[in-house]
Amino acid sequence: MVPCCIGVAGYMGAGKSECSRILAGEGFTVIDVDTEAKKVMAENSLVREALRHEFGNAVDNRNIDFRILGSIVFNNDEKLRRLNGIVHPVVLRRIERLLSRWKGQTCIVVDAALIPMWSIDRWFDLLLWIHAPSEIRCARLAAKWPELSEVEIRRRMEMQERQFSPPSGAAWRHLDNSGDRSSLQESIRSCLQERNGSPAIPR
Repeated sequence: MVPCCIGVAGYMGAGKSECSRILAGEGFTVIDVDTEAKKVMAENSLVREALRHEFGNAVDNRNIDFRILGSIVFNNDEKLRRLNGIVHPVVLRRIERLLSRWKGQTCIVVDAALIPMWSIDRWFDLLLWIHAPSEIRCARLAAKWPELSEVEIRRRMEMQERQFSPPSGAAWRHLDNSGDRSSLQESIRSCLQERNGSPAIPR
């Protein structure tokens, strides 16, 4: 396959991780930004200290209780902005280093909901926005997070949607994921085939 770098974004529950898994099954290297962000928060002492100062009982000198941290930031837009202000600059530097190491050598997928908010379109050869109706997204999240009520899930969805709007630039391809996995795979295949010189997922 011709090396390329694909950015996959979408609101929570839309299916961006499923898109990334489809591409991973075809040999793409996946960078999961949520996982990288948790590594940064756990491993970077300056970030952890800033989080401890800001969010107190969710963070101690050694550990971060992501359940408590989530309950704090997903109930307050300002606290979520503060968390993002601490973590995102370091995460972006980490992702940029990974891309500089691998880009041009292998096919890479960056799974990151916030690509439109970060304005990093130039990092990618192809950008995919995965979307689905809110009711479908809510049902998927309820299955993923059984410990959360529907009210809490919808609050998190609404907070994310207030952070940024779906991208509208010409570089983006919008893929509907309200159907099954095979429909999403077919949509991904079509996007890759449309892109001149890009690899197509084999049938």
